[in-house]
Amino acid sequence: MDASSTGLPSLESKYAGMRGTFGSALRTGTHRASMPPCAGEPPWGASLLISLGTRMSQSLAQLAERCRRLARGRVLAYGSDDVHITVRSLEGFRGTPLSQARRDELCAYVEASLVGASPFTLRMNGLAGGGDTVFACGYPSPELALLRNTLHRHRDLIGGTGPVSPDASRVRDTAHASLMVFRDQAIAEPEVAALLDDLRETDLGDEWVKELVLAEFSPTISGAGMHRLCTFTLGKP
Repeated sequence: MDASSTGLPSLESKYAGMRGTFGSALRTGTHRASMPPCAGEPPWGASLLISLGTRMSQSLAQLAERCRRLARGRVLAYGSDDVHITVRSLEGFRGTPLSQARRDELCAYVEASLVGASPFTLRMNGLAGGGDTVFACGYPSPELALLRNTLHRHRDLIGGTGPVSPDASRVRDTAHASLMVFRDQAIAEPEVAALLDDLRETDLGDEWVKELVLAEFSPTISGAGMHRLCTFTLGKP
């Protein structure tokens, strides 16, 4: 990988540390396992996402299926229609679809934050994980950090900072694509841990990011249930 990219050494170190900690937890069955959210919980709410191209989405979904086949416990594996990278979580899980008024409010907030924002590159390399999730590691160019900062500055347009995930400090500043979530009850997953080690330096390809998506979710035990609400083009005059 090109270590000259801004922030890359720190991200490499962060992902490596997460991989080691998560791998140990998988081997002993001390990782987290979760159930679908209830209304008011931070995860799975409306979010602004990176829209991945067909080739990348299919490639990551194939990796998710590979993880699923190795897993001993119950899991949610992301399909090509659901795999994504979160730019910013905008609100917690509601349990019901967003009203049209709230959709309009969120879309206006994103549009205001994207003024002057440029497309950017994203390199996917290796697998890691944490909490209840296996993910592919993304290394974005600096434009993503600038965009996240702008979204944070404009947060009052939607009434606050958005939900604080229990994993916020762990995943902050990353650009990871979740592949699989452990469900129900955690048990030892040595085969999944071995796969993380085997693929830790695997080049998963590059993505030119020119579109973002506002989406909400209706997750089940086995599916993410992502619903795309609006698409935004970066670099639009």
